Amino acid sequence: MPDRIAPHTVRDHISNIATEVDVTSRGGLDAELFTERPAPAVGPQTVSVTVP
Repeated sequence: MPDRIAPHTVRDHISNIATEVDVTSRGGLDAELFTERPAPAVGPQTVSVTVP
């Protein structure tokens, strides 16, 4: 018999993912995971240091 993933296992994993991205519905999860967003700006980080 081939290995299969039980439907409740899939449901549990999807529920855990939704919790991680802080959504409460399947539609919200779809929107969170599949909505294109601009990549965050990445640049040199600056650190301010005050010298006494």
